[in-house]
Amino acid sequence: ITYPSNERVTKSKKSQIINLMTELGFRQEIIDNLKTKNYCSKLSGGEKQRVAIIAAVIAQPNVLFMDEGTNGLDFENEENAQQVLK
Repeated sequence: ITYPSNERVTKSKKSQIINLMTELGFRQEIIDNLKTKNYCSKLSGGEKQRVAIIAAVIAQPNVLFMDEGTNGLDFENEENAQQVLK
């Protein structure tokens, strides 16, 4: 989730990631397995899209351009993603 950063994930950043994952409706099983190698290969398209949104939020860019940033999300997850992005 922190790609492309090479820094180690602090407890604070991990907490932020988990909070965002919860806000975006990730199942607890996925949250619990964040350190599992290749966990991303087990995610659905919509879950991968939400991971990309989380990565953008924690990178804290000054400007974020998105092309169909909520593509593949159902209505509820799209609404949640828009709130997180705001």
